[in-house]
Amino acid sequence: MEEVFPAHMEKRPYVLILGSGEEAEKLSMRSHQSGSAACKLLGCLSLNGSHTPKVTNSLPILGTGGGLREYIFRNPVDVILVSVPLSPAASKELLEPVLEIGLTAAIPEGISISLEPNVLAKTLSCRKRFLGTDATLLTTVRQPKTYLQIKRFIDCLISAAALIFLAPLLLLIAAAIKLSSPKGPIFYAWRVVGKNRKPFVGYKFRTMVPDAEKLKKQLQAFNEMQGPVFKMRNDPRVFPFGRFLRKFSLDELPQLYSVLKGDMSLVGPRPPSAEEAERFEFWQRRKLSVKPGISCLWQVNGRNEIRDFSEWARLDLEYIERASFLLDLKILLRTIPAVLSGRGAS
Repeated sequence: MEEVFPAHMEKRPYVLILGSGEEAEKLSMRSHQSGSAACKLLGCLSLNGSHTPKVTNSLPILGTGGGLREYIFRNPVDVILVSVPLSPAASKELLEPVLEIGLTAAIPEGISISLEPNVLAKTLSCRKRFLGTDATLLTTVRQPKTYLQIKRFIDCLISAAALIFLAPLLLLIAAAIKLSSPKGPIFYAWRVVGKNRKPFVGYKFRTMVPDAEKLKKQLQAFNEMQGPVFKMRNDPRVFPFGRFLRKFSLDELPQLYSVLKGDMSLVGPRPPSAEEAERFEFWQRRKLSVKPGISCLWQVNGRNEIRDFSEWARLDLEYIERASFLLDLKILLRTIPAVLSGRGAS
């Protein structure tokens, strides 16, 4: 089935329930009581070893707990809500395998796990209101709320100011693209996946001939990157003015609009296409645990001079672990000379 790419990335948390009995039904009812806009319930993964739950009237059964790793790799998931029976004996029986699944599959990839407060009270975690009740939220992506709020404010301020200030340049580039390659559109609809694999459409200035995607299949043998990403110096699909735009990253200026509408940030891992994300190694999915950005450590460390995608992914994971106002500022300041020099561009 073809993946749908909306114009805006869905902001509601996508919730997957691990468990499919009466407690899962209660969580589903609680979600409806909290309002349909609170979150999007994806369905359940059964913990009884089969696709047939004891009780589930309103939630689709997507598989069994053993398929959690595969499901979160290929689908958007923000939170895994663990549903276990409330009796101590039953909880203990199910909790150990549930946590083993979560700790080895979900948490390392930056997906949060929400537990009822009585299930795991003494763990290193944070308490949070979720679906109208207190929950214990386990996560390995520690980005304080204050940091995210101020980061968003800075993103809006800078992107809005830049779009206004650069408006004449944007119009000149648009006109030049139409003169250089009149048959195609001015903008390239950039179909990518963002935080926790949620799809959205961003935009770049078009730098390639109109049938570039069809020609890509013929050029796969010339891919100079190791991994799922296609990079090629002197790509024959790029028209001359497009090459100039790419050299100085001018083709990426429309992404400021994606920052303004909240799909991207000024700083963060570059968003991959759905096709590229499908070819990630499992550990590389952690790149998708934060909001994607225009510039990142890869961008300021040579861009296309880095030929191994695993090294690119490690730089993104380093950013996720070290994310702070100071690091964001350093990356932004290093982006300017990197762009002006055209270093590492193809």
